[in-house]
Amino acid sequence: MAVMESTKMFIHLLAADGKDLEFVPVQVPGKVKAGPKCDYIIISRSEVAPDADGNFLPENFNERERDAIHTYAAARLTITLWEQAIQQKIIWPWLQEGLPGPMKIERYNELVDAAYYQRFRSIELGTTGPSLKFTCRSFDIVSHETTHAIIRAINPRVYDDATLETYACVEALCDISAFLTLAFQPAILDLAIHRTNGDLSAKNFLSEFAEGYSKDPCDGIRSALVIRNIPDDPCAIGSPLIKLVYELLVQLVQDSQKSAQDGVRNLSTKLFGLAAKSRDFQLNTFYRALPKIS
Repeated sequence: MAVMESTKMFIHLLAADGKDLEFVPVQVPGKVKAGPKCDYIIISRSEVAPDADGNFLPENFNERERDAIHTYAAARLTITLWEQAIQQKIIWPWLQEGLPGPMKIERYNELVDAAYYQRFRSIELGTTGPSLKFTCRSFDIVSHETTHAIIRAINPRVYDDATLETYACVEALCDISAFLTLAFQPAILDLAIHRTNGDLSAKNFLSEFAEGYSKDPCDGIRSALVIRNIPDDPCAIGSPLIKLVYELLVQLVQDSQKSAQDGVRNLSTKLFGLAAKSRDFQLNTFYRALPKIS
């Protein structure tokens, strides 16, 4: 059996002190080209080249170059998780319409915080939070927006005649996708287990969406540990779904840390596979099936 090529890269995570960034190594599928770029994505206005061994390691690059590498890795790992889960290649909507090109990711757009724009074939990342941090440096935010693009690729008409519950389900899936993509990486799951002494039900970088981007440097914009009651807010309406899936992840790790990685794989396969089969991503189908996936 042929060995699949991969590239050594890294992602940013907030260090345990809540102040600095920690670089965590990851293996990204395929041989990544200078940019970084591949057939799926390209980092706009960036020409970061790999080292002599074809890898992108943090000590070899400056801050803006590291932003490009981290952003690429976060998006590419999210695509990989979904493709493995639904056993289907992600094809962007514009490719289905005959328009060329990978999806562009812009790191420093001063006009937005973070958004996916299908009409521009791009994810635009800017700044957010009290201190206006660059959103490209948050794995969760990059992964969340990439998942929006993936969902639109699976069903380009997902928002046709959409209800508030449809938006809530999609937003929940995007947050869930972010923490499952992280947990799918062995080194990252081990780091989360180490930092929490094996208790992932405690607040940690998996449970806190965009940790460090709220007023408290150790909090996230949202938390998978909390159900929020904010009428007409899709992210709040979807919070019970996020909490339920996170609790399933915690239970998998508690049951057997040795097989936790297989558990994450099975959980994501069932979850995203179910979502992909639900044409309109409607909660009335999706929610009813969720308690059965554990």
